[in-house]
Amino acid sequence: MNILVLGGTYFIGRVLVELLLQNGHRVATLNRGTRKVNCDGATLIIADRHNQSEIESGLRGKSFDAVIDLSGYDKNDVSIVLNILGDKVAQYIFCSSIAVCCQPPVCWPITEDHQKCSSASESEYGYNKWLAEDYLFQYSLKSNLPVSIVRPVYVYGPCDYSGRLDYFFTRILGEQPIIMSGNGGNIIQLGYVYDLCRAIIALISNKSAYGQAFNISGRELVTATQLVSLISAILGKSADVRFEAFGLVDPQGVSTITDRHRFSDISKAEKMLGIVPATSLSDGIKKTYEWWLTNRRSL
Repeated sequence: MNILVLGGTYFIGRVLVELLLQNGHRVATLNRGTRKVNCDGATLIIADRHNQSEIESGLRGKSFDAVIDLSGYDKNDVSIVLNILGDKVAQYIFCSSIAVCCQPPVCWPITEDHQKCSSASESEYGYNKWLAEDYLFQYSLKSNLPVSIVRPVYVYGPCDYSGRLDYFFTRILGEQPIIMSGNGGNIIQLGYVYDLCRAIIALISNKSAYGQAFNISGRELVTATQLVSLISAILGKSADVRFEAFGLVDPQGVSTITDRHRFSDISKAEKMLGIVPATSLSDGIKKTYEWWLTNRRSL
């Protein structure tokens, strides 16, 4: 199939393009061209997706079996693309976020039907992602374009430019304190990037996924304290963990994992599509650590 990936150079995009090519798809990526896709065989369309004239020039005369949007931030981002492609795309898959749901929710875990952010004051990122989702669903109703949404929680794994786990690896090996907000009791859910990308690929041309949103993440839930303990055990070194509750937070060196609960119900994807995360949290951290030792430790 002929697939357009919006993004495709960082983290999720790099892994997704790699897997799409392995599965025999023809892949084009659209981005600013500031980094090369780390996969031979993908066609690069250079354009700033916020620049309508560049998008028009890059996409003029092209058609796709599916667009997978990893870089759309708000309604305007997706509307520009659809105004140009229109009926020249057979399916639109949008990578959103669990942040579109009000947090904390009325009850845990967060399901796909939970109340959504109603203003940027609740979460600017989540609200803008929700406006993009809503635009896509409304567009789908008017045009019959099949739309599918994925909502990850915390994503981790090789190529993660955010350094979410790098922080722990660097601090533990360097015998520096792990500094975290809260008291370590918040429950979190992490999803391995390869599992997320396989789930996205499973949505392509899958009629059961049309008009649907799916929470995608790992099965296991851990507290922040348990996560640090697991990582330190994998590295074979003890960790010095300091929490805000003890007045020891250094604003310059705090983990990006917040003090909030953040976990979702992922059963809908399993029941409707048979999508099941294949990577345990322990195995995922080991694979990420192995990648980091070779690729990021010296950076």
